[in-house]
Amino acid sequence: MFVASSCLATPLDAPKESLPPAIPLHAIPEDGMLPEGSLIEISGPDARLQAARILAENRHLPAAWIEQNLEALPEDLHRTRMDFKKVLFINGRRDSTWAVSSILNSRCFPIVVYCAPYENEKFLRRLRRQAKQTGASVLLLRDEPCFSWTIRVHLRAQNGRLDVLRWRKQ
Repeated sequence: MFVASSCLATPLDAPKESLPPAIPLHAIPEDGMLPEGSLIEISGPDARLQAARILAENRHLPAAWIEQNLEALPEDLHRTRMDFKKVLFINGRRDSTWAVSSILNSRCFPIVVYCAPYENEKFLRRLRRQAKQTGASVLLLRDEPCFSWTIRVHLRAQNGRLDVLRWRKQ
């Protein structure tokens, strides 16, 4: 199991469902623990699906999912076993950066999924500081990896696999 400080699990031990089988994770440091209060990037074509599987593994925790456009959610996401009653979906549009900042400041959601542009290093530093202060795990989703020093864990989701690209110790 892939967990953030005993609260955030990834789909390593996910039950079998109509989607591809559980994903083998390779080279996972720290006994499979995702860091709490950090930025975790999932890049690749299956990034949204893997984030949904992480939420399904942690269905007991409330989560916020912020998209620049919610209409872009893949149909496979609805077939995951995530508890949709515990996930707040936000259609951020131009206010996505404000939405993620407000959600983190509320301290109501230990898991925040953010799928909107985040190329600005200043924004990432502020987001990292907020995640650390609140103890929330922020999953950043994008197509191509952004190797910023502020992002602690970089995962690649492709072809039903979730691989570790980089894992920084802090």
